[in-house]
Amino acid sequence: MAEENEAEKPKMPIPELGFGTYGLEGDAAIQATLDALELGYRHIDTADIYNNEVEIGKAIVDSGIPREDIFITTKIWPSNYAESKFPEALESALHYLQTSYVDLLLLHWPPEASEYKSVFELLCAARDYRRQTRYIGVSNFDNQTLKQAVKQTDSIDCHQIELHPYYDRSALIQVSESYGMKINAYCALAGGKVIDDPIIQEIAIQTESSPAAVALRWMIDRGYSVSTTSSKRFHLQENLTYRDIKLSDKQRKRIDKMARPNGSVLD
Repeated sequence: MAEENEAEKPKMPIPELGFGTYGLEGDAAIQATLDALELGYRHIDTADIYNNEVEIGKAIVDSGIPREDIFITTKIWPSNYAESKFPEALESALHYLQTSYVDLLLLHWPPEASEYKSVFELLCAARDYRRQTRYIGVSNFDNQTLKQAVKQTDSIDCHQIELHPYYDRSALIQVSESYGMKINAYCALAGGKVIDDPIIQEIAIQTESSPAAVALRWMIDRGYSVSTTSSKRFHLQENLTYRDIKLSDKQRKRIDKMARPNGSVLD
């Protein structure tokens, strides 16, 4: 059923490169978001647990860019999965972001076993009936929890996961994509570790680009959308130069081989 529905529904129009706002608060969050939007980023990723939705909303409004031109993602934290809390948490997010809808609403982590049915009913209702989000998705699920999720609905649009050259997620990605989910990568530069890698640096020299651009190009070439975080305008601008380079098959294969056992940088 999932494959049939995937053939019928339009693809989620998420930009290739987005601006992640984890760790940014207060004036720094406002300025960095304004910088990102001015430079051309059109996907802004936040979450209720980031404690910055108010600042992100202000920056989006102050940017003067039409709301429909910006793709906004936010996430609901597990403590708000209960039927008595989910609607209020979503309403608060929309109020803080100064919008009547977000483009993508994610469950930040898998729910408890007893919560699957109710939380996915609430998530789907936000999309299908309340029009509070255009698309729905999950974040940080594994193969088993994904299988539980698709038992509740066969139209999950996105799976957001930690993904970078050090972390082989091919098995999880294969399952996610088999259910019609778009992959959105976060922690795409492995907390900065990737840009210091000799292989990435060598390819950056070969392509006359930055190490960050090489890593981002590698992921985007695989069909993933990517969210990166920085409070520095220079780094935000540098990341966008992925659009100016092309990796050879040989270069891609070298990066493919960078994966390490237990490659997560978040564990």
